[in-house]
Amino acid sequence: MRKTTLPTGHYYMVTLQISDSFGGLTSALLERARVFADVAGVPTTILTVEARPSYQQVKARLIEEGHITESVRMLNFHEDIRSRGIAPEAPGWTRLRQPPARGSLMRTAARSA
Repeated sequence: MRKTTLPTGHYYMVTLQISDSFGGLTSALLERARVFADVAGVPTTILTVEARPSYQQVKARLIEEGHITESVRMLNFHEDIRSRGIAPEAPGWTRLRQPPARGSLMRTAARSA
């Protein structure tokens, strides 16, 4: 395969989720991420925003099935904020409406269900 040159930078592919069985759009996203990382050699991250407990098993399965390689980083929004102590340890939290704070229209808080 011919080496492709892309502008210097970190490339992100954003999707809601990667289901256990997926169709064409997700397949295209995974292929693009793999090609960017492995052929073009640029840092590539797939960002998901689904509140799944862990995407590590998903990444392992995608690698095993040949959709991506180890060079593609996967980052899940909810896992990341949980690891920083900003959100509860598990999905299933509820939103609470609270009085506006410091001029905001609405404040959203989280607590374990």
